[in-house]
Amino acid sequence: GGSEIYTQSLPITQEIYRTVIQEEFEADAWFPPFEEQFILSEKQSFEADEHNKHAYSFEKWLRKGDN
Repeated sequence: GGSEIYTQSLPITQEIYRTVIQEEFEADAWFPPFEEQFILSEKQSFEADEHNKHAYSFEKWLRKGDN
């Protein structure tokens, strides 16, 4: 399933681009914990508005030691 693919690819991943939506959703696949191996290098946050129901952030993470 989805989370197994994430887990298998994480050791060879150098950058992660993640969108975080500020809401709780039902889901059956989760990205594995990675924050100890990566550094948050960029983050843009946006509030909910007439075009977007939820606040959200775009994040760029870089593998530690590779930046």
